[in-house]
Amino acid sequence: MSIYDLLSQRYTPDVEPQEPAGQHDDYRTDRLRLVDGVAVTPAGMVAGGEVPERTVPVVSPVLQGPDGFRLLVHAVKDVVPVEEPRLARHSAKALRLHALIQTISLDALMLLEALPEGAGFDIVVSAPLRSAEAAEVVIDRLGAMVAASAYAAGLGTLHHSDGGRDPHTVLGVQGAAGQPYVLWIGADSLLDHDDIAGLHRQGLLALASRQAGMFPGEAAYALLVQRIPESGEDGPAPGWWLEAATRLEHPARDTLSLPDRQRLVGDLLARVWPEGEDGEACAPASLVMDTLELPGRVPEVLGPLLERWPALDVIEHGLSVSALCGWPGEALVPLQWVLALASLDPGEDALLLNLAEPNVSHAMALHACAPAATPNEAPPAPAAVDRRRS
Repeated sequence: MSIYDLLSQRYTPDVEPQEPAGQHDDYRTDRLRLVDGVAVTPAGMVAGGEVPERTVPVVSPVLQGPDGFRLLVHAVKDVVPVEEPRLARHSAKALRLHALIQTISLDALMLLEALPEGAGFDIVVSAPLRSAEAAEVVIDRLGAMVAASAYAAGLGTLHHSDGGRDPHTVLGVQGAAGQPYVLWIGADSLLDHDDIAGLHRQGLLALASRQAGMFPGEAAYALLVQRIPESGEDGPAPGWWLEAATRLEHPARDTLSLPDRQRLVGDLLARVWPEGEDGEACAPASLVMDTLELPGRVPEVLGPLLERWPALDVIEHGLSVSALCGWPGEALVPLQWVLALASLDPGEDALLLNLAEPNVSHAMALHACAPAATPNEAPPAPAAVDRRRS
């Protein structure tokens, strides 16, 4: 059964869809609201309340490292098969990205069930497609899926983004105005020779002759995000606020001593998660790291975290992206969002840390839009979504 058969089964509109309303041209560039998200990883599906166990890499049948041995990699197992000669002419990576995006697309459209009635949305696709023709193929296929769904009338713009580190920029309005919601779909795969060579040049690649490092991986993701108008925000709503990232430049990590690296992480924590007026800062309910597999990373991070929050159980509440899917390239940051959303209950907060770059550290905080419910009060929740495929 094809993905179009599944789509026609899942989406049969009972009423005539309404034209979207509520476009703005004055959205904030420093705040977004995360509503929901899903991801496909080598460890399995990530969704609300579903965080898979870490997986082990497997020996690639075709890829080898600069030491001449076969590489261990994290690959998504169940990928929708696609045949697209135009992409095959460009590169095997372009074809793989197309397959990963097709794999997540049905679950991505199901996120739209959480939209308020009549709300419009834009779609942004992020993937390292290196040619305009490759991007056009992916966009056209996705556009056809949306046109076959009950949400066709709500679609504003659908475009490919070249990526970038700042999600507030990636999800910004294209043109004069944009819809209040954005469906962000993307993927990356480092299971090719060029990306492996890049990891090796950065000293990040795990080899048979040197186990310390990260294994090449891949993932696909989809996030439903609300843009926030400058004119104000709606009342209490489920979801999480995402402010601008905290960025800290510093000397290369491998030139610093462990105490200096720990002080650096402590400074980053103080900036992204400041103390309250009472001099205390409540610990995040979830911590999502980029990786803990690089040499010295565990003591570098663990010391400052426990100094700040002695009761924080890093083993119980900490997640590492690279442990679930290897190094996912440009999919890293949105995948951290999805993992955070999947691990949080309504009213809980999360901290995201990215420390893999040698000279720059990044951190983001996800704070619940509404406070945690009291024992006698049910928390607000997004519209229920059944993500089981027909």
